[in-house]
Amino acid sequence: MVRAVVSEPLEVSAGLGCHRAVGSPQKATSVERRLEFLGARETQLHAALAEAVTGASRPRELDAELRALLAERDQLEEQWLAAAEVAEG
Repeated sequence: MVRAVVSEPLEVSAGLGCHRAVGSPQKATSVERRLEFLGARETQLHAALAEAVTGASRPRELDAELRALLAERDQLEEQWLAAAEVAEG
Protein backbone atom coordinates (compact mmCIF):
# COMPACT_ATOMS: atom_id res chain seq x y z
CA MET A 1 0.00 0.00 0.00
CA VAL A 2 1.28 3.46 -0.88
CA ARG A 3 0.83 6.21 1.66
CA ALA A 4 0.87 9.68 0.24
CA VAL A 5 1.94 12.52 2.49
CA VAL A 6 -0.41 15.45 2.19
CA SER A 7 0.78 18.87 3.20
CA GLU A 8 0.07 22.41 2.25
CA PRO A 9 2.59 24.20 0.02
CA LEU A 10 4.76 26.65 1.86
CA GLU A 11 4.25 30.31 1.13
CA VAL A 12 7.40 32.27 1.74
CA SER A 13 7.92 35.98 1.95
CA ALA A 14 11.32 37.25 3.00
CA GLY A 15 12.03 40.63 4.50
CA LEU A 16 15.22 42.56 3.96
CA GLY A 17 16.64 41.16 7.18
CA CYS A 18 16.45 37.64 5.80
CA HIS A 19 18.25 38.79 2.66
CA ARG A 20 21.12 40.12 4.76
CA ALA A 21 21.34 36.89 6.76
CA VAL A 22 21.35 34.68 3.69
CA GLY A 23 24.04 36.83 2.14
CA SER A 24 22.20 38.56 -0.64
CA PRO A 25 18.73 39.24 -1.96
CA GLN A 26 19.56 36.95 -4.89
CA LYS A 27 20.28 33.99 -2.58
CA ALA A 28 17.05 34.49 -0.62
CA THR A 29 15.13 34.80 -3.87
CA SER A 30 16.78 31.64 -5.16
CA VAL A 31 15.67 29.68 -2.08
CA GLU A 32 12.16 31.10 -2.38
CA ARG A 33 11.96 30.14 -6.08
CA ARG A 34 13.09 26.61 -5.32
CA LEU A 35 10.47 26.32 -2.56
CA GLU A 36 7.79 27.50 -5.01
CA PHE A 37 8.95 24.95 -7.59
CA LEU A 38 8.89 22.17 -5.00
CA GLY A 39 5.37 23.15 -3.96
CA ALA A 40 4.16 22.97 -7.55
CA ARG A 41 5.91 19.64 -8.15
CA GLU A 42 4.44 18.26 -4.92
CA THR A 43 0.96 19.08 -6.22
CA GLN A 44 1.76 17.32 -9.50
CA LEU A 45 3.06 14.24 -7.67
CA HIS A 46 -0.06 14.00 -5.52
CA ALA A 47 -2.21 14.15 -8.67
CA ALA A 48 -0.05 11.52 -10.40
CA LEU A 49 -0.25 9.25 -7.35
CA ALA A 50 -4.03 9.52 -7.36
CA GLU A 51 -4.12 8.54 -11.04
CA ALA A 52 -1.54 5.74 -10.78
CA VAL A 53 -3.10 3.62 -8.04
CA THR A 54 -3.83 0.81 -10.50
CA GLY A 55 -0.21 0.27 -11.60
CA ALA A 56 2.14 -1.75 -9.41
CA SER A 57 5.44 0.13 -9.75
CA ARG A 58 4.38 3.64 -10.71
CA PRO A 59 2.93 4.56 -7.29
CA ARG A 60 6.15 3.41 -5.58
CA GLU A 61 8.26 5.53 -7.94
CA LEU A 62 6.05 8.57 -7.41
CA ASP A 63 6.02 8.04 -3.65
CA ALA A 64 9.83 7.87 -3.58
CA GLU A 65 10.06 11.08 -5.60
CA LEU A 66 7.53 12.77 -3.34
CA ARG A 67 9.44 11.75 -0.19
CA ALA A 68 12.70 13.13 -1.66
CA LEU A 69 10.93 16.36 -2.59
CA LEU A 70 9.49 16.76 0.91
CA ALA A 71 12.90 16.15 2.47
CA GLU A 72 14.48 18.81 0.24
CA ARG A 73 11.66 21.24 1.03
CA ASP A 74 12.10 20.66 4.78
CA GLN A 75 15.83 21.35 4.46
CA LEU A 76 15.24 24.57 2.51
CA GLU A 77 12.61 25.72 5.01
CA GLU A 78 15.07 25.16 7.86
CA GLN A 79 17.75 27.16 6.05
CA TRP A 80 15.32 29.98 5.36
CA LEU A 81 14.04 30.05 8.96
CA ALA A 82 17.58 30.02 10.35
CA ALA A 83 18.48 32.95 8.12
CA ALA A 84 15.37 34.82 9.25
CA GLU A 85 16.27 34.23 12.92
CA VAL A 86 19.78 35.56 12.40
CA ALA A 87 18.37 38.62 10.66
CA GLU A 88 15.99 39.35 13.53
CA GLY A 89 18.83 39.42 15.96
